[in-house]
Amino acid sequence: MQFRGYTYALRPTAEQTVLFDQFAGVCRLVWNLALDQRLNHWRNFQATTGDNLNYVTQARELTKLRAEVDFVRAVPQQSQQRTLKALDEAFRRAWQGKGGYPQFKRKGVNDAFSFVGRTVRVEKINRRWSRVKLPKIGWVKFRATRPLQGEIAEATVTRTALGWQISIGCKLAGDRGM
Repeated sequence: MQFRGYTYALRPTAEQTVLFDQFAGVCRLVWNLALDQRLNHWRNFQATTGDNLNYVTQARELTKLRAEVDFVRAVPQQSQQRTLKALDEAFRRAWQGKGGYPQFKRKGVNDAFSFVGRTVRVEKINRRWSRVKLPKIGWVKFRATRPLQGEIAEATVTRTALGWQISIGCKLAGDRGM
């Protein structure tokens, strides 16, 4: 199975831009809290609960945090879980010597949030424009610079110097002479 990525510039409304900022902020908060927990509080956590800090235990902690804090609950849980998985992967890569040690995230720098493919839908509006439906955000227009092929596996919304963009990862079916 092959994977292919497509990147498009989004044209969000003012309300959607506010939601993008909120989603990116909550995902940054989840990253920073989980990183702080792994760096500074893991011994205490292990002593009181008997568990190691990893994705599974931090996902349980995230569920408790979502029950207590309204603005965290306003962002889809899958985006926050994908943030925890990314942190877990960053630690794994650091221990293998394949990347640097995870760092705290700052506002406005590499702001992003992700969704799993089954929750994202793409529709063509006309020859040049399409729209993507994101959970808790709604339909967002983008310029369809090339056609999307395959089944959507994931979608990541990122802030760049030129504005918000979406990267859509697709699974392509079929053999290509292999």
